[in-house]
Amino acid sequence: MIQPGGPTSIPLRRLIQPLNNISTWVQEDPINASNYNGLQVSYNKRYSRGLTALIAYTYSKSLDYGGSAASGGGAAGNPQTVTNLRAGYGASGFDQKHRLVSSINYELPFGAGREFLHNGLVSHIVGGFEVDAITTYASGLPFTVTLNNGVNSGSPSWPNRIGSLGKIDHGNPAKFFNATLCPVGAVTLANGTPCAFQTPPANTYGNSARSVLYGPSTKNWDLSLQRRFKFFESKSLEFRFDAFNAFNTPNFSTPNSSLGAGTAGQILNTVNDNRDLQASATFYF
Repeated sequence: MIQPGGPTSIPLRRLIQPLNNISTWVQEDPINASNYNGLQVSYNKRYSRGLTALIAYTYSKSLDYGGSAASGGGAAGNPQTVTNLRAGYGASGFDQKHRLVSSINYELPFGAGREFLHNGLVSHIVGGFEVDAITTYASGLPFTVTLNNGVNSGSPSWPNRIGSLGKIDHGNPAKFFNATLCPVGAVTLANGTPCAFQTPPANTYGNSARSVLYGPSTKNWDLSLQRRFKFFESKSLEFRFDAFNAFNTPNFSTPNSSLGAGTAGQILNTVNDNRDLQASATFYF
């Protein structure tokens, strides 16, 4: 591990000078710890009148000092330096404040043995249908703002934070957060544009926090319609039509958070597939 950049060479800035001529070695450090707190609520409707439902909601917060083994830290990343781990304490890369998932199954009340239209030819036409729906809502994941052109040679670089930390209440993919970067000592650009972040002095670490901003939320609906035709007591044929991401809703990734890059503050990708339609038939015997 080295100190922030400076006029001297990297070997001379290594913290353990007797080992300054060793470029790579395996080491083990107690550099991470995490905590998770959450509230979990669920509602389970037992089957009645053709309807069954399971709804689960989680309100939570996960904090740690660096990338997590399972997730790689997401876009949160690691602290700038192990010499000040407390400055890297922030939301885990997988932290989601809100998450709601509902699963509903409903047998439409039409046809033989149902509440409506249970006699005659119409009952055979409209009966036997079943609808399934899975809905997911989730808060966005955190990300860390960095500098595209660092001020430390051989060390990570984060900016200093000023203003409102870059959050835009109604951010969109073209400008999800205020990525305007001011030079050292300035709070606005020459044209008066306000800045949320500032380039720190050379050979220093910026004071912007790890996981300081959150990306866009995600939402998805999977729907299916199925109908079963019964031929004999033990034999039936089921037709099923599924629509994954039924409303073709785009879920966006975290924005480019490397300040100074041409696309800083912009979202360039989605994290889900387009609508996918699927039809199938199953014979039960």
